[in-house]
Amino acid sequence: MKVIEFIAILEQIGFNDNTELSFGFLNGAQGEYYECNFKSIDDNDREVGCDDLIVEFEKPDDYIKSEIECANTDLREDLLNVINGRL
Repeated sequence: MKVIEFIAILEQIGFNDNTELSFGFLNGAQGEYYECNFKSIDDNDREVGCDDLIVEFEKPDDYIKSEIECANTDLREDLLNVINGRL
C-alpha cells in the first residue's frame, strides 16, 4: 500500500488530534485481537533508489500463545480422528 493511499483512507473515515492508531494481529480461530508493539521503520533501501518503507512490529506473546493453542487443538483433533479411524 502506498502512503498516499493509507492517508486517503484515514481522511475518508475521519480523524482528529485525539485519534489513536493501533496495529495488531487477529486470531481468526478465536476471534481475539492482540495489539502489537512498534519495532522499527526501515528506509535503508532508499540509498539504492527504492522508495519503500518497511514498518516492523513485534508479535505479542499472547498472540503467539493463542496461535500455538489453536494449532495444538487442531492437531489433537486430527490425532483423535486417526486413532478412531475417521480419517
